[in-house]
Amino acid sequence: MLPTFGAACRPTSGALILPDVGPGLGPGPVWPVGFGTSGRQGLGTAADGIWHEVKVLWVAAPTYRGPVEIRGRRIDRPGDVRFALGGAPVDVLELPQGGPTAGERTWPSYTLVEEAGCYAYQIDGTGFSTAVEFEITN
Repeated sequence: MLPTFGAACRPTSGALILPDVGPGLGPGPVWPVGFGTSGRQGLGTAADGIWHEVKVLWVAAPTYRGPVEIRGRRIDRPGDVRFALGGAPVDVLELPQGGPTAGERTWPSYTLVEEAGCYAYQIDGTGFSTAVEFEITN
């Protein structure tokens, strides 16, 4: 479901998803938050001199309690995407099922990229699979 390499850069528009949460990208029930309504975010710091850290809050709707797997890739040209969620960087971000008995589930994380460009997330869970595009700018 991820767009193919060389695809035009068309960031997914963000929209208010839940009260007290910023705009999320895509149809849900799991959204990346931190890209505003434009689907764009500035290039974060490169703590190790290679990987830039882009802050992303993952939010699951209160009605979705299942597991989530998130993959990413650069779509305007070859490039890697990694994730950090309180540990060593990984190629696939796995968010556990369950969580609080009421309200949304949230996971503060970082998406790691080497440079500005166009990227996409593939978000998979029980009963859904969706791709959202985003742009990292200088």
